[in-house]
Amino acid sequence: MDKKILSLFATAPGKDIYSVAVSSIEEYGMEKMIKKGVLVGLSGGADSVMLLCFLIEYRRRTADFPILAVHINHSIRGESADRDEAFAKRMCASLGVEFISEKIDVPSIAKENGLGIEECARNVRYQEFQNIIQGRNDIGSISVAHNADDNLETVIFNIFRGTGLR
Repeated sequence: MDKKILSLFATAPGKDIYSVAVSSIEEYGMEKMIKKGVLVGLSGGADSVMLLCFLIEYRRRTADFPILAVHINHSIRGESADRDEAFAKRMCASLGVEFISEKIDVPSIAKENGLGIEECARNVRYQEFQNIIQGRNDIGSISVAHNADDNLETVIFNIFRGTGLR
């Protein structure tokens, strides 16, 4: 499984996915931040799996840096969420990536604080990422994968980066 995913970067025709991603890293000056170590939010979905595989390949081609995959089980989707967590754990073990998983009762937290489930899950996820890296000196950045449909996360991400509401 892992070798098939990683080979995507080497076999894509024309300007491959890897080259496009590296161009973005260089354009936004993220090389130093990444090479200090990366916490990857790993849901187990296609976007986060692709991000993790990209970072592994980037590390292989550039310089060794720590990668820490973190899966947050929000206790929202029952057995389906448990399967995602198990998949993420197996994948990281097969790729030799450090893995941490946290199970958090988001529905209870949302109810206690009068928040919607998705908003609460997002808040809890980012807070947990911060908590994990706070005591570590080998992680310099947090990377999450999302697509154009994840507009709210994009807006929040851009606000924190200081680039505005794009």
